[in-house]
Amino acid sequence: MITLLLSACLLCLSAANAVASSDEIFAQSLQPAGMVADNRYKLTEKKAAQALDLLKILRDYSNDVKKGAVSLGDAMHDTYYEDWINTKLLPFISEADSAYELVNKTYSLEKDHVNLDLKTAKGGDYAPIERTMARMAAFGKSFEARVKANEANVEGVRKQYEYHYGLAKTALAQFQKLPLVKELLSAKPPLVKEIVLATASMRPLVWRLEFIKLSADYNDPRYAQLPKSISIPDGAETATYQVLIR
Repeated sequence: MITLLLSACLLCLSAANAVASSDEIFAQSLQPAGMVADNRYKLTEKKAAQALDLLKILRDYSNDVKKGAVSLGDAMHDTYYEDWINTKLLPFISEADSAYELVNKTYSLEKDHVNLDLKTAKGGDYAPIERTMARMAAFGKSFEARVKANEANVEGVRKQYEYHYGLAKTALAQFQKLPLVKELLSAKPPLVKEIVLATASMRPLVWRLEFIKLSADYNDPRYAQLPKSISIPDGAETATYQVLIR
């Protein structure tokens, strides 16, 4: 008899637990709709913020390329490469300036779109923000390629400039190491004012070396023994620079 009562109690308890479990599952089933919507919004909000951050990074990158191009132009101007600036570098400075203005305006406009579209998404309509993020992604991909290409162009001009100017400076250094030149530089009383690079021609740019006497009236016979030019290797060829004594 006791066994039958115990079995009946266990059956009742199992039934009660089953009912309680079903009620809990039913209650939980009512919660996800709101939770899913909230998490989707949070995910979309984060993705939109990341898309805007990418535009900011591209804007900074574009500005760095622009600054680099302008800085190179300043260096070239200080060393008489105005013709190179006009014919080689200026188009890339203009491109860098144009690209920066574009990405700066794009970032400002898309930031406003994101703020507006997120409000719409909070109401359940995600189509506008999805379109905005897709547009930003497409812009970022094409714009990055554009800036990288211009950066490479600027770097190409920089290398040409450094090589061309570097050859001239190497010629000057080698000339100054010649025994006769060193002898004249160390003479007492002084015989040499300076030895400098100077432009023989601005277009095309051609360098020469100028050996400037301390006084134009000086007529030391060793001046006449100085070489009229100096040559240095230039790849498979030879670069030759005139030496002017005055």
